Amino acid sequence: MKRIVVIFLFLTSHLFGQDTLNTAQFEVNDCIQLYDGPIVIRTRNSLDSLIRKDASSERCQEHLKDLDLDNFSLLGINLNTGYCQFPTGLTFSVVKTVQGKRCTVLISYIEPLTPCRALISYKLWIKVPSIPEDFDVKFVVTPLPYQE
Repeated sequence: MKRIVVIFLFLTSHLFGQDTLNTAQFEVNDCIQLYDGPIVIRTRNSLDSLIRKDASSERCQEHLKDLDLDNFSLLGINLNTGYCQFPTGLTFSVVKTVQGKRCTVLISYIEPLTPCRALISYKLWIKVPSIPEDFDVKFVVTPLPYQE
């Protein structure tokens, strides 16, 4: 049965032009502020416009200067998970659908047994191969129930 499911997923992903992209978590060291919604950074101009303009600006310019935005894009989202720090069980993947011109960012984590009183959000930054300008990027966040 497991083999059938794997074959089905493989065939449907190829029939619909889907590809799971290679991703890596990226540390921006608080150089870009995440406020309202997710951010998709595809160009150096876009990145430069989002880097802090305060006393940390020089440090941030230095930290992000080698980010190759000709070959990569940077995706950021503010996750309100209920954790005080890194969410337990955090996983993410990015699926590119060529026909639909869409990238879907799938994020999941295990809900905390007891939420953090401090209400701290977690800023997740993901480095992916370059996403074309005409592609829509959709973020799907799924909290998974805690199980003992």
